[in-house]
Amino acid sequence: MDWEEIAGNTYYFAPVNDIRYVGQQIARLIDLLVIERGANISSFHIIGHSLGAHTAGYAASFTKTGRISRVTGNNPKIFSLK
Repeated sequence: MDWEEIAGNTYYFAPVNDIRYVGQQIARLIDLLVIERGANISSFHIIGHSLGAHTAGYAASFTKTGRISRVTGNNPKIFSLK
């Protein structure tokens, strides 16, 4: 899910307020794929970075057709060794 238009807002709290909604929409898409197209709910792996990691968690929690088998949240830190 490309939510760059929402997440790219330079005012940090605007995208923070939208992560729950975006997660709900992702869950709706997954449920639709399971119901309408016969996708296997256990084959989904949701990956998100930074706020996207929170969104991935929301998406997994909002699915109604079953349990997402894997959710990965990434937020790498870059350290300077100087």
